[in-house]
Amino acid sequence: MLFDPSSSSLPKRSELPKIPGAPDGAAWFWGKDDELGRLNLLTPERTSKAAALIKTGEVVNLNWRADYPDPPAFGRQSFKHTISPLGETGFDDLYDMNTQSGSQWDGYRHVGLRHNDNVVFYNGVREAVSHLATNPEDYDMTKRVTNKQLTTDEIYKTDRCGIQAWAKHGIAGRGVLLDYWGYSGGNYNPNSSHAISLSELQACAKAQGVEFQPGDILLVRSGFVQAYNKLNAEERERVGKLSFADLALAGVEGGEAMLDFLHDNYFAAVAGDAPSFEVWPFQQPALHYYLLPRWGMPIGEMWDLEELAETCRRKKQYTFFINSVPANVHGLPASIIVLILTVIILVAVTVHRGLTIDHSPGEPPIIKPAIPYIGHILGIIRHGTHYFEIVNRDTRYPIYTLPTLSTRQYIVTSPQIAAQLQRQHKDLAFYNVILEVTRRLTSLKPSTMKIVMKNVNAEQGDWGLMPTMHDMFNTVLGRGESLKDLTRSQMSIFSEMLNEVAVGGDRLETDLFGWIKSTFAFANAKSIYGPENPFALDPSLVDSFWDFEAGMLALIIDIFPSITARRAYLGREAIAKALVDYVKEKRWRKASLLIQNRISINLSHGFTEAEAGRSEIILLFAILGNAVPSTFWILTNIISRPDLLAQIRNELQSAVTDEGSGGKIINLSVIESSCPLFVSTYRESLRMIGNLASLRYVLRDTVIGQHYLRKDSIIQVAGIIIHHDPQTWGQDSDQFNPRRFIKGQASVADKDSEPSGLDLKEPTATQLPPGVPSAAFRLFGGGSVVCPGRHFAQSEILAFVAYLLMAFDISTPDGTPITLPPRDNEKIPLSVIKPKGDMKVRINRRKGYEDVSWRLVADGFH
Repeated sequence: MLFDPSSSSLPKRSELPKIPGAPDGAAWFWGKDDELGRLNLLTPERTSKAAALIKTGEVVNLNWRADYPDPPAFGRQSFKHTISPLGETGFDDLYDMNTQSGSQWDGYRHVGLRHNDNVVFYNGVREAVSHLATNPEDYDMTKRVTNKQLTTDEIYKTDRCGIQAWAKHGIAGRGVLLDYWGYSGGNYNPNSSHAISLSELQACAKAQGVEFQPGDILLVRSGFVQAYNKLNAEERERVGKLSFADLALAGVEGGEAMLDFLHDNYFAAVAGDAPSFEVWPFQQPALHYYLLPRWGMPIGEMWDLEELAETCRRKKQYTFFINSVPANVHGLPASIIVLILTVIILVAVTVHRGLTIDHSPGEPPIIKPAIPYIGHILGIIRHGTHYFEIVNRDTRYPIYTLPTLSTRQYIVTSPQIAAQLQRQHKDLAFYNVILEVTRRLTSLKPSTMKIVMKNVNAEQGDWGLMPTMHDMFNTVLGRGESLKDLTRSQMSIFSEMLNEVAVGGDRLETDLFGWIKSTFAFANAKSIYGPENPFALDPSLVDSFWDFEAGMLALIIDIFPSITARRAYLGREAIAKALVDYVKEKRWRKASLLIQNRISINLSHGFTEAEAGRSEIILLFAILGNAVPSTFWILTNIISRPDLLAQIRNELQSAVTDEGSGGKIINLSVIESSCPLFVSTYRESLRMIGNLASLRYVLRDTVIGQHYLRKDSIIQVAGIIIHHDPQTWGQDSDQFNPRRFIKGQASVADKDSEPSGLDLKEPTATQLPPGVPSAAFRLFGGGSVVCPGRHFAQSEILAFVAYLLMAFDISTPDGTPITLPPRDNEKIPLSVIKPKGDMKVRINRRKGYEDVSWRLVADGFH
């Protein structure tokens, strides 16, 4: 049984069916892999409806001081703030804190249940423990997770139901305040065990004119924050040192009736200003042991509701839009509240200048956010680059201005304007945008970045690190002998690896995307970084790399990455250490010409060996980040369509020749020249998944066509829109058409058309469809910034997929045909679209070819 999160008719607590093997009262009905619980109720429709409550644009912050209470209750660690100098004029802030300080969320791993000799968290996440306390009251909280409790090592074994799932989804919807402290007249002591009864809460709601709706976020003001703020230092010290037996805190009462109320109203979350939301000591049955592990209902504690209560009283309105961004830390049992947004959205003083972005005559038309100031940021976080199409759906501007806090962005949706931008490259810069991202991803030192930035845009000639590196990449990876050598090496490595798969009647059952990730990582590392590459010396680093890749966005945000992006951070540092050793031990001298030249150039321009090694992290991503998902989608687009699979196999026969002893050779050069359906399928697959935006920084005020672009703005050419534009690609632009690139020529009559990385002179029969400007195909960039590795990428992907199609049959583990998996297309993209979830497959040797040894070659490749 699964619940529909958009439904307004959901079962009462008394009507919940029993889940076999689950604790009594469990409501795990959102899916077996669900990590959101009641946050599933925050559907786009409910969030959009809540946003309509924004009328006056007033802002209320709900974050209490991060260092309060001081000292903290329950014997917890005090908040510590250290300022660390950074160079001569900079400073960093270091926080050492328990996330239960200040305003925070209790996550689903904060409290578990004892059930069948396991600690069970929400949705069945569990850890077996033989030394459990018999009752929750027996837990010695002053000793944290030692003694009778689940150990920290056991907690770390899984990150399921960690706070990162909330951070990814976001918490945004209709908030409802029950100002019980104001309703009661404040006639009790919040530092007492005053229990707020259900009847009192209901009377308060009635007095305020509040009616609850499914998905509401319920806030209850008990008066704790107001009372604590009035205490002097001596009184705070006394309260903070109270023992468990002496500590008393007002809050919502426990008991069956309150549980029915909280469950049956289907609140998405509850929160209050009290340290435990419910009264302390807990009344039985305690709310925490139902809301968190049984229902998956987040509990917010110690929120500062004072200003909100006053605002609601003044306006006589107790409903509002509210948004929260929990910390994106995998496996976190609880979270500080990074941002609480109420009535509209909290905007920090440090970005105040962003509130006054002006719009000059002649600039592209401006699209204002539905939620003032940061609505566009929230939209991009929630929808990824799809947001560029969502906000422009009605107006269909070819270029528009998107104001986001302290900067302006110009979003380009027209291939004609994209081509004009490509020709105006002297006024626009790529490196000014991307190098700051590179610094955050690699953690290169300021002294290294200073070397990188010297004459970065070649405005003073062709000297400097980046101009030199740019020329080297284009030379080594352009059509020539070095590319031939690299391609032949990759063909040999692929052949060796794939010939070991499913031999002797065996079969391989695996997650297809994960298998391609691993195979490409080992193969590319060997062909590009040589036989003594880090993955060859330590295969576990492949997993470290993909941990880094999966968390790159959090590293780019760069807020305490060792905490907020811990898995990605640890993966990066493991890879960095190995690459530093690789450079220091001179193993790069056995690598491909590309790596030999690259490291030599970095060292000659002043990089230390350590920084030269660390800088290779970004090249590893460049090599693997797009090639792997591209390969996955091209393969699955074919094997999920039996007719297309048969036609492409028949076409590929022209590239197959016999070899002695029952072997067969697949010739890459023949594929590229004589297999138009296969190559067209490759390009159409790339078009469908090409969600990346081409970035440029406006160096000086300039005019593109009729549009005035301001200095220091950022341009994004929205590939995801251009690739699916029916005016450019036809009315079937949202459909997969494997023959789209077979017939027709690129529009040479279009004066705005120019090469964009799709090499129209390659020896294949496939071209752009008639009337489609080359700037409409964005996969490899365009203008002066075209991916230098595009030839190698096409060769390795076509060869790898051709081998799999000719040598293997791929099906689901139960033998049924493959279906195309869903796309994970709502993330902020750093690579092309990836599949959503695992895709389990069975790989067998192809029937009739079980004993054939296949080999990839690149004879005639140029």
